[in-house]
Amino acid sequence: MAKAKTEGITVDLDDLQKSIWQDDYLTFFIDFWDEIPANANSPLVLSDHIPLVAGELQKIGERILNREPNDHDLIINIPPGSSKSTLSTILFPVWLWINNPGLRIISTSHSASLAMAHAGASRDVIASDKFQHYFGDEVVIRKDEDNKKTYKTTAGGARFTTSTGGSVTGMHADIILIDDPIDASKADSDAFIGSATHYINKTLPTRLTDKKVSTTIMIMQRLHQEDPTGSWLKDRDDKGKKVRHICLPATDDYPVYPEEFRSIYQGGYLDPKRMGQDVLDKQLIALGEADYAGQFGQQPSPPGGLVVKKDWLQVVDFHDLPRKLVEEVVMDFVADTAQETKDKSDPSGIMAFKYFKGYLFVFDYIADRWAFPDLVDAVVGFVDKHGSPNSLVVVEPKSSGISLVQYIERFTDLNITKWKMPEGDKMNKLKSITPFLRAGKVFFVRGPWNDKFIQELTMFPKAPHDESVDCLVMACHETLMEDGDKGGGGYSAHT
Repeated sequence: MAKAKTEGITVDLDDLQKSIWQDDYLTFFIDFWDEIPANANSPLVLSDHIPLVAGELQKIGERILNREPNDHDLIINIPPGSSKSTLSTILFPVWLWINNPGLRIISTSHSASLAMAHAGASRDVIASDKFQHYFGDEVVIRKDEDNKKTYKTTAGGARFTTSTGGSVTGMHADIILIDDPIDASKADSDAFIGSATHYINKTLPTRLTDKKVSTTIMIMQRLHQEDPTGSWLKDRDDKGKKVRHICLPATDDYPVYPEEFRSIYQGGYLDPKRMGQDVLDKQLIALGEADYAGQFGQQPSPPGGLVVKKDWLQVVDFHDLPRKLVEEVVMDFVADTAQETKDKSDPSGIMAFKYFKGYLFVFDYIADRWAFPDLVDAVVGFVDKHGSPNSLVVVEPKSSGISLVQYIERFTDLNITKWKMPEGDKMNKLKSITPFLRAGKVFFVRGPWNDKFIQELTMFPKAPHDESVDCLVMACHETLMEDGDKGGGGYSAHT
């Protein structure tokens, strides 16, 4: 080992260098970047987000190394091409081992081959001459437990790899590293999203060695409102799940969390050297607006909306409505009913609207997961609140809708009928009404329901539910489309 003598004190320079790397993950990351074979021709670009992410990872690593209680799991949302895998699943596990080679680690990604490639790159770093010179005597891979999927240390540590949905039987870990658990090509599949989220929320947590200390870190790009990030954030808000959320979109046009991290953006860009406007423009063209918003904006839909754009939607105060509309026009209703009351099912939605001089005015909207008797009560109560004996209730004839029509026809005086559904899937039905939305033919009367309704409408088809979409399509077909937009008089919200 290299030694230096200063004023009679012998300093072991190798031990000093080792202690620097053990104490500071960022320095270790920088100095061992080149030991990853794939980085041989890719010099490190040390953008400002790298020290930030490295620091967040080190905080959790130190907590685990010191066996301190887990006060939060960690989500990092960051675009592809940001060195996120090298930071989180290649060099970070190696840094943990130079501090404690007895730690057990599970790393997972959306595919087994990708997860094994990350673990293999970590293994390449350990096998490098540089690492062996400094840490070869401390981090020793067992020869009888060294393969692509699993390798173990002589100190009792282990690196297990799996994929989303893969078997974790027999695996236990002090830390679980989840790197992009969703395949972007499958992000439009609700079944795949649901399966991946269930695996991360229900299966992986059972593999933690010590529930009080062990921690999960998930680093990913956003692809769906109910992807694993969305699920964790919902559990944080609704159930008190302890989560720290870091969101670093490619530009600060999108939300940044925590807000103080906005200070690392240069000219509005997270990584101006590698993801400047020219690169982002190409990505937008290649991915399309929706996927770009998820992967580079960390939002499941673009700020302006997907199929339906936010600037098409008009909200008007009740007191600005024409007196004749308010006092003389009959309120009608549409209902989109769900089949189940379980959390995974869509809620049922009920919407109150009026048609006036070629314009559609939506006055109120409610949605919930009602059991059938409660659904009947909800419809009857909603109509009683807003309607009149001449009001018409139109129900989509699916799921519990058929039973709803039959029951209300038999036991109430409401005018209820089945909707004559046009052909086509939900997307085509929504697209059929977008000309009316774009032309300003639809108004939403201001109310507490507006934000959620508009968010669901503009996020379709990436929103978790779509009952508001169905209700609006039904209302437009019942009025604007069937009327052929005849007699539309020039209405202004401020007239």
